[in-house]
Amino acid sequence: MTPRFTFRRFTHDARGSTTVEYAMVLPVLLWLTAGTMEFGLYYYSTSVLEGAVNLSSRLGRTGYTEEEDTGVSREDMIIEMLREESFALMDPDQLQIETQVYNDLSAIDEPEEFVDANGNDTYDLGETFDDVNGNGQRDSDMGAAGLGNAGDIVVYTAIYPWEIKTPFLTHLFGNGDGSLPIRSSVVVKNEPWENVVYGGS
Repeated sequence: MTPRFTFRRFTHDARGSTTVEYAMVLPVLLWLTAGTMEFGLYYYSTSVLEGAVNLSSRLGRTGYTEEEDTGVSREDMIIEMLREESFALMDPDQLQIETQVYNDLSAIDEPEEFVDANGNDTYDLGETFDDVNGNGQRDSDMGAAGLGNAGDIVVYTAIYPWEIKTPFLTHLFGNGDGSLPIRSSVVVKNEPWENVVYGGS
């Protein structure tokens, strides 16, 4: 048997070709399957967080609190509700909750105005500014921390660092630390609760 004949016979031998093709396709198939499941969980968790933020904001805008009876403040009630609504998908200790209070809708994400003394269109230390939120410094967002009073506009924001479960996807997505932030916000206007008596007849 000549070497040429042996090589020709080898190149025309189809035995094992299915196994080779399967070995080539399998990694891609596993990557797609894992990615689909990973992002399915991510978007489901995003939906859960959005629902929790909406639910807690509905409670917050009514001004309802049981602090006199239970010692639990309105802020603590909202945080606890967010934690309960996120189910077991999220670690409550990693859930960040922010609230910003504004006088009206047009003030959201707007910076505090300042007197541009040197005309460079940029705030410089020492220039006079309108301290809307009363924190003693000039901010790029005039919102004040808290839940506001009756009639105030409040932006509720929940942030959660979603941990990517699939190891080889951590290098492709997220912040490089294996996490992909989930962020959900809702804007509400507090009701005029001064005239509302809860638990009354």
